[in-house]
Amino acid sequence: MEDKNTNGFGVDIKGIVRNLKLSEGEALLPLFEAVVNSIQSIEESGNLTEGEITITILRDIEQKRLEADRSEFPIVGFEIEDNGVGFNYKNFESFTTAYTSYKYDKGCKGVGRFLWLKTFDHINIDSTYVQKDTVYSRQFNFNITGIDNEEELISENGELRTIITLNNFNEEYRLKDSAYKKTKTIARRILEYCLSYYINNSAPKIIVQDMKGVEGREKYDLNSEYQIIKDHIEYEDLNWKEHSFKLTHVRLYDSTRQMHKIVYCADNRDVLEENLNKLLGTDLSDSDNKKYIYAAYVSGQYLNDHVSLTRINFDIPDQRRLDTPLDEPSLEELKNTITDAVKAHLKDIVDEVIIRKKDLIEKYVAEENPTLRTVVKYCSDNIIEDISIDINKEKLNQVLYSYKASIEQKLHDDNQRILGKRAEGLKNLDDDIPELLESVNKDDLAGYIIHRKMLLDYIEKSLYSDENGKFCREDILHDAIFPRNATSDDIPEDTQNLWVIDDRLAFHAYASSDMIVDTIDTKSSNERPDVLVCSNLDDNRIARTVTILEFKRPQRKNLDESPTKQIYRYIRRINDKTFPNKPNSRPISTDEKTQYYCYVICDITKKIIEDVTESSFTQLSGELGYYTYNKNYNAHVEILSYDKLIADARKRNKMFFIKLGIEQ
Repeated sequence: MEDKNTNGFGVDIKGIVRNLKLSEGEALLPLFEAVVNSIQSIEESGNLTEGEITITILRDIEQKRLEADRSEFPIVGFEIEDNGVGFNYKNFESFTTAYTSYKYDKGCKGVGRFLWLKTFDHINIDSTYVQKDTVYSRQFNFNITGIDNEEELISENGELRTIITLNNFNEEYRLKDSAYKKTKTIARRILEYCLSYYINNSAPKIIVQDMKGVEGREKYDLNSEYQIIKDHIEYEDLNWKEHSFKLTHVRLYDSTRQMHKIVYCADNRDVLEENLNKLLGTDLSDSDNKKYIYAAYVSGQYLNDHVSLTRINFDIPDQRRLDTPLDEPSLEELKNTITDAVKAHLKDIVDEVIIRKKDLIEKYVAEENPTLRTVVKYCSDNIIEDISIDINKEKLNQVLYSYKASIEQKLHDDNQRILGKRAEGLKNLDDDIPELLESVNKDDLAGYIIHRKMLLDYIEKSLYSDENGKFCREDILHDAIFPRNATSDDIPEDTQNLWVIDDRLAFHAYASSDMIVDTIDTKSSNERPDVLVCSNLDDNRIARTVTILEFKRPQRKNLDESPTKQIYRYIRRINDKTFPNKPNSRPISTDEKTQYYCYVICDITKKIIEDVTESSFTQLSGELGYYTYNKNYNAHVEILSYDKLIADARKRNKMFFIKLGIEQ
């Protein structure tokens, strides 16, 4: 038959190719589609057991290679050879018909060959096939202008084979990371892309090899590679919204991508991947301590029916719209359902990762940024889902602050309610302070400094008697330092004012206020330190420092019990306890090396002087307090007057007040 020079399609091929979209992460998709075509051709022959596909990687061996790696010759093309039915009349007619419906039952969209031209300059086809008991050979070239040099002859060689050569790999795609360079990596990716055929026992023998002339030529049998995977495959059927899906749990050893994933498939091909590294961590190992990547392959007729033209996505709305039928899932709903199934299947792994993430977050907040404690309280589950187990401090800080911004409005109302309880106590303060606070409310640091001065003014004013000569109760002062019946996880950081005692107390792991020592709950008991603070946790979550605060009513004349004995009793109850005793909380404990710092805040009355004298306390300078060290309890105990407490706090903050202009 004479040579032909005709488009053969009757369409603008250049326009079709230009409009096709190729995923950034799949530069080799045209190659994969050529391999799938070969699989389908062998299926059509009805001889799957004898079917064989050989993929040869064509390299420019004239280019200088890296001495360290023989596979660094640039890839210029691929040759795909199979022994399927070939380009007989029906298949050739289908090839020259754009958007053909031929092989629609196999999920074919009729555009795969145009994808070839997206990444390769031209394609050579050489096919030997049987037509009406006669063996023919058909050869032609395919490029952006159409079909050139078609030739069909009766073949003298009876061997049925088809060779498709993808030539001149476009540099725009050849240099992408997803184009790969190593033969082994390309072989692995072809296996993963076509894994559904192997899972369904419908894959022929597939070989991936380097071209002749490449030093140390590599060759991989994908069927042998699959046997490593096969023994660890588990299957699961899902029925959801009247649609059936098949979920296949797979372990991929030496995967091309170090990414645990859900792979949504259509017609036995990969279409869409979802990264699961945040859910599962980065390293998984089997019982032989061999590392693997987990992959869940999802298939079903619903996905087959909705795959996009280029097979890089699904024609399914990302989220449910008002006009979406109730029985039609959105992609978001489908992903959530599949992810829940994966979580259930890998529950032990998922639970372990959650614990590790919680520890990571708690340690960072306690040691680096305690001001974010409330963010963790309100958004713990979301934060855990949003971070990876190997996240660095800088990225974690960014994530936490992003959640802080999203909940600021919600917390604002709660903060106003809590701070509103102090409003009556502040009403007689300098009128300039609230005005100044409002003027700098956009400056968190300035606002915080003003808050400190307002609080100290409030506490100091509360120490004076009212018009009836009565002094305020200690619980008012207690709440100003740390609200009662709460823990540091329950309340916003700006309502925790432990800095009045010691600025270092802001960096704590856990604090509770007016809670029973045994259970850290709010039941009635005498064994409730006013405030208990745990700091400096070691790797075993043992608190190396515990601080106890006890408040006494201003100018109280009579005491039911010696404050010193009360403090020592608390220490005995705290020793060898774990807390907090709450669901979903990581317990903290103490041991014989735990250092206690105890503060009794009170007015220095005659009764207090008698108690400290009997207990061998030493007077602090200024005669406003006393201290002692009890080596039996490893405890440093101070009796501090309210006046000294306020005076010391003012001294520590005075320069800030002066710089801000709120104090002379």
